[in-house]
Amino acid sequence: MDLIKKRIKYSALMMNLLMLSTPILTSVVEVAANEQTVNEENAHVNSEGTAILEEESTASEEKDVEEGNDPMIKESENEKTEKQSDEVPEEWKGVVFGESTSASRYAIEPLEDGVRLSSTNNGGKFQSSGSDGMTYYYQAIPKDTNFRMRATIEIESWTYTNAQEGFALMVRDTVPKDHLFGQAFYSNSFAILGSRIEYVWDSDRQEVVSTNGSKYTMRLGLGTRAITGISSEDPQAAPAPGSVSVETTPLETSAGLLEKEAGSYNIFGNGHGNLFPATDSITKLDVEMKKTNTGLEAYYYDPETGEELASDIMYDWEKLYASDESVIYAGFAAARNMTIKVEGIEVAYSDPATDPPGQERPIRLIDPIYTVTSSNHSGNQDHTMSFRANADGLLTIKNQATGEVLENAKDLAITANREFDYQTKLMEGTNEFTFSFTPDKNYPPEEYVEMASYETKEILHTVDYRKPKYSTVYVTPEGSDTGNGSRQNPLSLTQALRYAYAGQTIVLAPGTYSFERGLTIPKGVNGTRENPIQLIAEKNPENKRPVLDFKGTGNGMTLFSHYWVLRGFDVTNSAAMQKGLQISGNHNLIEEIHAYRNGNTGIQISGSSNDPFEAWPAHNLVKNCTSFENADPGFEDADGFAAKLTIGEGNVFDGCIAYHNADDGWDLFAKNETGSIGKVVIKNSVAYRNGWVPGVEGEGNGNGFKMGGSSLSGPHELINSLSFENLAKGIDSNSGTDIIVNSSTSFNNGSYNVALYTSSAGNTDFHASGILSFRTENLEMREQIRPLNQNEDQIYHSLNYYWNEREKQSENTLGHTVSKDWIESLNTHSQEGQQPVTRYANGSIHVHGLMQIKPENRQTEKGRVDGLPLSVGATFDGETSPSSEYPEYAIVQEPNQTKPNEQNNPIIIQEANGVTENAEGNIIELKPFTVSVSAFTPNQGTPVFEDMRYFPEKIQIVETQSSAQFSNHTAIFSAPSKGEYTLEVTYRSETFDGEKWVAHTEPVTQQKAITVREAVSVPPGTDEPEGENPGNGSPNEKPSDPDGTAKEREKDGAQGLPQTGESNSPLLAVAGGILLIGVAAYVMKQRKK
Repeated sequence: MDLIKKRIKYSALMMNLLMLSTPILTSVVEVAANEQTVNEENAHVNSEGTAILEEESTASEEKDVEEGNDPMIKESENEKTEKQSDEVPEEWKGVVFGESTSASRYAIEPLEDGVRLSSTNNGGKFQSSGSDGMTYYYQAIPKDTNFRMRATIEIESWTYTNAQEGFALMVRDTVPKDHLFGQAFYSNSFAILGSRIEYVWDSDRQEVVSTNGSKYTMRLGLGTRAITGISSEDPQAAPAPGSVSVETTPLETSAGLLEKEAGSYNIFGNGHGNLFPATDSITKLDVEMKKTNTGLEAYYYDPETGEELASDIMYDWEKLYASDESVIYAGFAAARNMTIKVEGIEVAYSDPATDPPGQERPIRLIDPIYTVTSSNHSGNQDHTMSFRANADGLLTIKNQATGEVLENAKDLAITANREFDYQTKLMEGTNEFTFSFTPDKNYPPEEYVEMASYETKEILHTVDYRKPKYSTVYVTPEGSDTGNGSRQNPLSLTQALRYAYAGQTIVLAPGTYSFERGLTIPKGVNGTRENPIQLIAEKNPENKRPVLDFKGTGNGMTLFSHYWVLRGFDVTNSAAMQKGLQISGNHNLIEEIHAYRNGNTGIQISGSSNDPFEAWPAHNLVKNCTSFENADPGFEDADGFAAKLTIGEGNVFDGCIAYHNADDGWDLFAKNETGSIGKVVIKNSVAYRNGWVPGVEGEGNGNGFKMGGSSLSGPHELINSLSFENLAKGIDSNSGTDIIVNSSTSFNNGSYNVALYTSSAGNTDFHASGILSFRTENLEMREQIRPLNQNEDQIYHSLNYYWNEREKQSENTLGHTVSKDWIESLNTHSQEGQQPVTRYANGSIHVHGLMQIKPENRQTEKGRVDGLPLSVGATFDGETSPSSEYPEYAIVQEPNQTKPNEQNNPIIIQEANGVTENAEGNIIELKPFTVSVSAFTPNQGTPVFEDMRYFPEKIQIVETQSSAQFSNHTAIFSAPSKGEYTLEVTYRSETFDGEKWVAHTEPVTQQKAITVREAVSVPPGTDEPEGENPGNGSPNEKPSDPDGTAKEREKDGAQGLPQTGESNSPLLAVAGGILLIGVAAYVMKQRKK
């Protein structure tokens, strides 16, 4: 620990020097390579990377205002008198405000020399929008006074949710006069923050950098956070999109110092829940905030020795002092499941006129980051190359081999942080290009900021172009990078994606495809409207599905390109906080995908905050997909489906099912930093039992359809959809101001069935028609409908049946009610082996009568008043969202020209020496033996062009050149003398010309080794008939002795002794018998004596 502290101090000194020039902008520095896996993108920031992903917002939900009495603030009998000058500010005060706070979820307990602050049950949140929700204990300090505030903060308990929990020593420019539960409250601030902190570490330089290095996401770390750009005129009004600036700087870097792998970590002890790996276990901190003539200065000390470990300075402190108020607010805060004890508070004040003069503000240097963001592989000859720079400047692209500038590629104007695309035509093989970029010497147009270098930088970029052999390629879990995509020689999935081209179909065989890292379809690998690229499951009688399994370590699948069709496969087991499938391109069709048990949202559409609105993903259709049991460690982010933060127009979900996801069924959240998102349509879909996962401890928000966020406009539309038994709300505007709900049903949700409200907007423009809200449980639960300055007839009219908690019935404005008897089924219990919501054969959702109005209770006739109008409530009749026609495909069956060999078509010794059993071991010299060889047809089923087949025509013994002709696939030989020989079969071959088999001129041969035994080696029972010579069939000839073994036995004097495996001659046997009788008689005679 001491060593780490010393290293931290050394690192902090180096870091301070760096931070004076290169503070990290967490909303900007997020360079990722889309050619690499998404896991690599999150783990390693590379200046040669190829995409900038949107950081998942941890401010993904807004809580309701909860009504109740203000809690009591416990008063201590002995309050400590803080160290102070003659200028005594106001006393310490406690206040609770902001999003997700409520009267029942906090505690402020003054102590003898400090305070205990608690924020419980997910109360409050730290977020980058400037609208924190917190329990705050503070002093108001005159703006014309310098001050210092120091204390020890002890972390007594905390529970991880989604890195929105934490504590702070914070300076703010405004606070509410009284508690403001559950309502947004915006403020500029500078804080020493114990919450989510990210940084990039250079292991060689042992310091934080803003370019290349390992990226660490401290789910709970320690750093400073400065939020500016918020107007103080109306703290409850959302700031204009893009006006808020957020800068963070780490004060603790143990993950880098310990050389941990890039990833997510935590440094604080006394935590509970699903925690990330810890690089430390800090429970006590010594922190100090100073206002000097230089700025706001933050210090982090060793609580035992008082040694300074790290510091940071906010030089543009005036941005916090711009309000009309005469005071600034400084104090301590806790948010979301955090309890801290603040002790030893020291506060002192001084006169700026007599304080030391301020230090000169240093120049902040921005390291240049110039990147080719497109893929290094292409199956399209017409290829798009993309470039991005963090500075304005001029780009020239050259052919590396010739040095020539490409057509219209000289001095191209580049705008900082905007992607630039260039179309080129590739040659077969490796194409090398040089990108030369010269930054504008007048960039950036800010004081105290410069580029670290204005020199021209050259980047070598290669693109390997190869067009796959087939327009339909076959992929299997065992496929290889060297395969050609035929059924006999399948490809790997990664290789197929690299070289996909417009109009191609990639067919996935059933089975499990395992990935320890993410799977990315990079930018530039595009189809077209007429010829999309299709990645589809192979149809099979067993309906087995391909499964992309990311093993709990991979970042899931990300699609950056346009005009793709993904269909019929599963995505599962992505790493913690990583989505199963992310769509970041345009005009894609995602159909019949199952996303389950991923570490974050199952299927999400989102882009990059560094791109303009027009570059955000648009016009994607997610159809008949199912997403379930997705859960992040904190049960706060993992939705079934999401289209949030950075999406364009035209995105649609049709016929989808979301259930048992940790957070929400659908999330369409938007935040002020990036502004409103494009309109999203959800239709013919079902969300149920979200907010918990069976068998997994934890609860999330649990809304069915969450339709907005941050009191921003977003006219998202919910059509013909059903929400039931979600942990919280069924249909939730989530403070969005203008959602549209048509012909939808909400049933027995844990909180409000319908919630149409806003937190901080001045007016709403909700539209609702055909809502059916019904309950058989929790009958006292009302709706949450709070229109502001709008035409309320858009919400309240005869076609909406809201739940009346007083009368405990569903009714419209005319007093018409809905009877239980009108509903086919109120049973939500799952049948054994299946969920309560399934699908018809055509893909449409089957709810088994749940909340379906019986036909006889519909107003089918004009003027009929009993029963429900046809437009009220969701209807699932089996034709709501039939699947699109399955793409036709033909997997290539390669010509099978496999030649015969001993494995696939053996040469068989059928009979030898009169026996068939073990005939191969009974081939006797000069005796006949029979050989059998079959015709060989390697193809299975219907032949294809250039298939081959083979017919045996001739066989010979190679060494003797003796041959035999085949008759009915057999040939008879007379064995040569004892020895080792080779049989060789010659086949005639035929090839298929597409219509018939024709002769092929090339002969094919196959060989087999045999052993010929000598005649005396014939086993007992196989002797030849008397009078026959076993040599060559002639009874008058002497046996042959080809190898001279008889002469050798004579030489050894052992010719008359039987050899192993030989039979004795009859004469010798008689002589032996007589001798044996004589010996026996002699023995008997001796015994009688």
